[in-house]
Amino acid sequence: MKTRQITIKQFANSSPKCEHTLFQKEFFRIEGDLKSEGYKELNTAFDTLRGKNATEKIIIKAKYWAGNWSDITTRIFTIFYK
Repeated sequence: MKTRQITIKQFANSSPKCEHTLFQKEFFRIEGDLKSEGYKELNTAFDTLRGKNATEKIIIKAKYWAGNWSDITTRIFTIFYK
């Protein structure tokens, strides 16, 4: 399976370092491009790729900031597959 990774530069959670709306605009642009190419979004809370016969997987990562006493981390936001 071919795997690709995209990291969105803005923050996924609301934080004083960046506006949440910038993240939403970037994510919706990427989501629209991927869905027009035939990708489907995986519900990461319930589903796995097992049994879906996926040939390509795109992992969307985003930055999270938990507060003053923690560092900025990059975590998986969602997964698209084809």
